Amino acid sequence: MTALLAGARTALVVVVLSGLTFFAAARTGSARRRAAVIGRVSGELPPRDPRRVRSLGFAALREPPRRLVSELATLDVGLDAVRVWRAWRWATLCAALGGALLIGVVFGVLLAVLVGGSPLAIALVLRSRADAAYDDTLAAALDAAARSVRSGGSLPQAVTEASTSVRGPVARDLTRVATTVARGRPFADALDGWRGARQRPAVRLAVGALVLATQTGGPPARVIEDVASALRSRQQVAREAHALAAQARLSAIVVGVAPLAFMLVTCATDARNAHMLFGTPIGVACVVTGLLLDALGAFWMHRMSATVAA
Repeated sequence: MTALLAGARTALVVVVLSGLTFFAAARTGSARRRAAVIGRVSGELPPRDPRRVRSLGFAALREPPRRLVSELATLDVGLDAVRVWRAWRWATLCAALGGALLIGVVFGVLLAVLVGGSPLAIALVLRSRADAAYDDTLAAALDAAARSVRSGGSLPQAVTEASTSVRGPVARDLTRVATTVARGRPFADALDGWRGARQRPAVRLAVGALVLATQTGGPPARVIEDVASALRSRQQVAREAHALAAQARLSAIVVGVAPLAFMLVTCATDARNAHMLFGTPIGVACVVTGLLLDALGAFWMHRMSATVAA
């Protein structure tokens, strides 16, 4: 039985290596197609016809999803979407094949899900930090705009000066607003475009204050300073709530990771445990049920900590 299992694994390795060799050979002649993909991602070429996407089959997986491209652009991490998508696919494939060859198919699937889902968790953490940094930078930009208005400048001029005083996504958004106004669009329409492109409470508050100051003719500098102060107060309250919920988040992490770590340790120390868990129906049922309950507990504690932070 052991010899038969070893022979099956060897055959599987040969098949996988043959498939990878064929895939690499097919990729060598696809330079023109890859250039077209990069052009679509950067916006230089029109979107591809959906009928052509369906006809390509697995070749359509070479192009990174639009959600990934927009997420990387929002996070402003300086990574190429094509390379990230390629590394993501290869890491998931290698995890699935490695887990299947070492222990079993079920373990390979679980390892592929873990490796494939890790970037999503990292993206959530980076998005939370990026949102907090955006609000802080927006408050600083509003202070710069208020100083410009107090020195005698108009609101469009203040927005232009504020865009040069900060960096990152806020600077690009304010530069886009200033460019739209310079092309002849009304200032209120440019602000509405900013609010529609950046769905954030801080942006809605800032745009509402600027539009109100434009339409009513009140003291715009004081309104802008009040909005900046409100954003800072909100960020301070959010940080305090985040610190208070730190213990609950740590408990959620321990509850979610400890069972997985214990399972990996027991499988690594004794091959019989791995065979029982991933090679028998009752073991697979125990693993799936345990993972579902583990995910449910982690989600429940995350919801509780998020409620405290909110």
